[in-house]
Amino acid sequence: MKGWATIFILLLLTGCATSTTVSLHTDPPGGQVRISETGEVVAHGGSVDLEPGWYRFSSEAEGYRGDTLRREIPRSSDHRITVPLGMGFAAVEIRALPEEATIEIGDEGPAQGRIRTELSAGRHTLEVSLEGYRTHRELLHIEPGREVSRSIELEAVPVAEEPSHGRATVTPEPESARVFFQGRDLGVGSQELEPLTPGTYSVAGVRLINNRQRLTGAVDFTIEAGDERVVALRVNRRERRFEGEWLSEVEALRREQRRYRQQRSERPFAVQMEDAEAAVELLRERDDLGEALMAMLRVGDRVTLKTADETWQIWKRHREQTADFAAAVAALQRGGTYASPWADDSVEIVQVEDSGADPLATLVLALHRARAPNPLLDLHADQFAESAKAAQDRLRVARNRADGQLTVLVHGGEAPALSEGTLRTFGDLHFATLAPGRGAIELNWEQRPERVLVISDRPGLLRPIGEVEPLLLEQRRWLSFLNPRAAATVTTLQRFAYGPEVEGGWSHRVLRKGENPLDFQLDLTGDAIGPHKKPGLYQRAWILEYKEEGEVTPTQRQVQIQYRVHSDAEDGVLDDFLRRIE
Repeated sequence: MKGWATIFILLLLTGCATSTTVSLHTDPPGGQVRISETGEVVAHGGSVDLEPGWYRFSSEAEGYRGDTLRREIPRSSDHRITVPLGMGFAAVEIRALPEEATIEIGDEGPAQGRIRTELSAGRHTLEVSLEGYRTHRELLHIEPGREVSRSIELEAVPVAEEPSHGRATVTPEPESARVFFQGRDLGVGSQELEPLTPGTYSVAGVRLINNRQRLTGAVDFTIEAGDERVVALRVNRRERRFEGEWLSEVEALRREQRRYRQQRSERPFAVQMEDAEAAVELLRERDDLGEALMAMLRVGDRVTLKTADETWQIWKRHREQTADFAAAVAALQRGGTYASPWADDSVEIVQVEDSGADPLATLVLALHRARAPNPLLDLHADQFAESAKAAQDRLRVARNRADGQLTVLVHGGEAPALSEGTLRTFGDLHFATLAPGRGAIELNWEQRPERVLVISDRPGLLRPIGEVEPLLLEQRRWLSFLNPRAAATVTTLQRFAYGPEVEGGWSHRVLRKGENPLDFQLDLTGDAIGPHKKPGLYQRAWILEYKEEGEVTPTQRQVQIQYRVHSDAEDGVLDDFLRRIE
């Protein structure tokens, strides 16, 4: 009882904690925050305990106008609030000699001899002028709270002096842009151009955002003898690199979209993984992630990974790796962000769950498996171990030229040898695309793989089975695999079975015409399931090898189902019992 009393007291104590610890910050740092309802003033980074409710938080700092936010404080262990300091400013006082001189600062003025005002933080052009004197121009850099006080004495122009040149100060916006004048790179930021003979000049600016985007700008200006000009260079025209050439962003995206439409696969897929925190961490450890996805995705395919806070999408839009594809991969691996400039197009979505050790294999296998409702072959280690008892290290896959290009994926173990083509290896995942051909392909291995998937974009002649309704123990059901309108002859049927009645894993049986005198009775276009002696969940897979009309070489397709068997008995003859094949 003493232990339970202690727990009860602790629960009471924790339940009494009604205040929330609030961490207060200013943007930029260095200010303080005043709480209207309590009168408390907290320096940047400090904290205060507040009861849940609505409060006004006002920022204060020398040289800033300040700002006020109204926020609700929830009942929680801690909370963070950042209050902007608002517009920065500083007091500015300029005196001119002679006192008759005119002073102008940006939009302030004109004033004669002296001006005192407040200016917002940033750059402002100061000009002091008087007839008979050289005009003084400069850029004032105003920092919040730092008062500026200047005295400007103008230089008299001798009556006999006739200036023959001028000068210009080029100020790029943004200041981080590089300035180019007459083909020369003058450097980053403001640049002085002198002496300039009277005439018209052009100056350009470039600010590189990354290796695929930049900002550009250009401006023409005229100089007369004796001029001292400040030339504002706006660098705000967005450009993108397309196939090595810098183009306007609109034109580059238009050309890229046209190229994408020309290369895009007929049925692209988007494979998505939610709650992918663990998968993202594993993918970040791979040095070959970009190379692997480029090799195994088709143009139009994409991979999306979502965590609680971030979403990353890697979208293959070109046969060759582009800067945008590399940037999307880098964003995932470095925990950064990448914003795609293209809107999503029509695509079939495949949702997958994180299966643990090899998220790359999970994503790629799911994407390619979705392409083919009936693959040529999709077997796991415990299945093809049974199917290859006669040859433990070999699998044979029938195909004909009508199947077109094949995709081969092998997961686990070392890369097996293919009878044609070569598998590329990415960790435990091996991948190949095989050109159209006639005749079976073989895979030979020394170390048994976990899974082998062989697909074609051609659907084949099997009919969709769909979902199989539950059976009773004594019930039998005939499943027809071959499309009834298909002009084809099934020569071999392989059956894989797994369930409560099967001991030692998967069972495997091959039914092949021509092996015994009674095989003319075999109907290899389908198979029966049931009756069963034990209830539970059953799985079946069949591989049909068949010859199409006009084709000398056979091909094959696989179909698989799972269904549940109930223990309730059923009397009488079942309507759906048609025939048996054994």
